[in-house]
Amino acid sequence: MMKTHGLAATLFVLAFPGILLQATHGYPDKVTIGAFFEEPTTAEETAFKYAVDQINRNNSILPGVKLLYKKEVMNRSNPFLATIKVCSLMTSQIAALVSITSQSTNTVLQSMTNTMTLPHLYVPRPSCNCNVLEPKGYSLSMRPRQSQLDQALLTLIKQQHWRSIVLIYDESYDFERLQTLIIEGTTHSWDMLILRVSSKDELNSKYFRKKLKSIDERNFRYNNVVVLCSPETTVEVLYQANEMHMVGNQYLWVIANEEISDRHLDSINITTGMITGIRKRISTVGGHLNDFLAHLQKMHPGYSLNFILPTLQDFPVSHLQ
Repeated sequence: MMKTHGLAATLFVLAFPGILLQATHGYPDKVTIGAFFEEPTTAEETAFKYAVDQINRNNSILPGVKLLYKKEVMNRSNPFLATIKVCSLMTSQIAALVSITSQSTNTVLQSMTNTMTLPHLYVPRPSCNCNVLEPKGYSLSMRPRQSQLDQALLTLIKQQHWRSIVLIYDESYDFERLQTLIIEGTTHSWDMLILRVSSKDELNSKYFRKKLKSIDERNFRYNNVVVLCSPETTVEVLYQANEMHMVGNQYLWVIANEEISDRHLDSINITTGMITGIRKRISTVGGHLNDFLAHLQKMHPGYSLNFILPTLQDFPVSHLQ
């Protein structure tokens, strides 16, 4: 079953250009997005409506703007019918498309939205192996492949010129992928400290706190910490670190897990410091972003969009404070 907060996060990303425009030149009173469902469950439709309602109730997301949606539903996979229905949505001047479909329908939607330069965020079901077909296209997955997150993590480490790193991982993290990071670290002469956690009982033990304390006692030599764990384990690791005052300005914590939500992080109740969450890497290289901005300009002539490009380039990953 799709989680409500996950879909709310999707719609927040769709609303992001609106936040920027509102802060400078204003925005129309109403913004319409498209919703495309294939054999939807009651939970999925309810979650979508709830997400839209929550965004409209929160004036800090789209101040003075009401988010509307037009919905199309198919009872079974039919790529030809999907094409017709999406074309119908596009004639309504939708600003973006959110979809929950099968793999075959998802392929059609990605092709159409890439051609029409329409932002498309899809929520893959557990049974759907729906990968982004064109990395420089207009489709984004709410559950990107872990290999993409790993690449984003390596990019971050290289951009920040880290020389020492702590890697904390659990059994949910593929050890072969961990080996890839270790090999990369060896190639670049990174000084790496690797800690494995096996259970919640261990996280609550004096033994684990002793491990964290050993990091803290190294005179901040290892102050770049990467957590490669399940959401539940990640929350517990950060909770323990926060209790030991290890989540602050002298530490940089990075989480590389596509399932981590704002709700998970809020439950830790961190008051100082910054956590970087790598959920999906969005490339700003190439002409696709310029095409997208040009499309926005056509939809809303008179608004200046020149400030968006440098803003996106300055922040290749999302920061959660």
